[in-house]
Amino acid sequence: MARDPGEYQVFYHVGLGKAASTYLQDRVFPKLENIRYVPRDRYRGYQKLIDRTRDRRYLISREAAYRLTQRLDEFAAFKADARVILVLRRHDRWIASHY
Repeated sequence: MARDPGEYQVFYHVGLGKAASTYLQDRVFPKLENIRYVPRDRYRGYQKLIDRTRDRRYLISREAAYRLTQRLDEFAAFKADARVILVLRRHDRWIASHY
């Protein structure tokens, strides 16, 4: 049985590639207190995880270098009042990091 969406909060990290996403996913997010972190390798099962656990806050991390709009639509369909954490980088440095 699905949980009542009012019972919990969801934060979605949709970091762009080359914008410190890996650092955040490996070093920062796992150490946060009072929030269940769902790492990128467990992303596909986040809806089932939320339904079977009783945490009040979840942080779901997914790099979104491509299909950003699709990712945001997926998140909104699951929990419309979720908060999005979008990490950007200065454009000139972001472009240079790809070469």
